[in-house]
Amino acid sequence: MTIKEINDQKIMNFLENIKLLRSHYSFSKKKMAEIMGISVKMLGKLESGEMSKRLSAKSLLRLSAFFSISADLLFEKLSLEEIE
Repeated sequence: MTIKEINDQKIMNFLENIKLLRSHYSFSKKKMAEIMGISVKMLGKLESGEMSKRLSAKSLLRLSAFFSISADLLFEKLSLEEIE
């Protein structure tokens, strides 16, 4: 795999993890956006992959802290067992 392919996969993992966390905790898009400190519109774009490279470090750290998951783990493929 090339570095670009690895980075693209990590971004896709992150986007899927946002959806997984939101779904697992039954959070609305509004609640998840509040946790991350972003707008609902931006969250929708993140979840659809439209804005995968524009999330600030601050938003990433807020998400990580709220769910007690290390920021680097958010870029790995998570399972439900790992987030409980």
